Amino acid sequence: MKQINWARLNEAAESSLYVKCKHVLGYRDMRPEPHVEMAAFLGTIPFGEDHPDKYRLLLVPRDCFKSTIGSVALVLDL
Repeated sequence: MKQINWARLNEAAESSLYVKCKHVLGYRDMRPEPHVEMAAFLGTIPFGEDHPDKYRLLLVPRDCFKSTIGSVALVLDL
């Protein structure tokens, strides 16, 4: 059985929504291509009512983890 380095996993999950989704939240169907790029894009959305760049558009087919990354993992970072 492989030993898990929890400190390293925690550090990686704090800096990557992809790592948080796949390894912490357990979404095993996520793959590096295209989910790393999607998570990086969604992770750069600024929060705040008056921020000029708060609106983003992500067009991806159904069942590609858009809501999982944007509504579950991203909210945990707030």
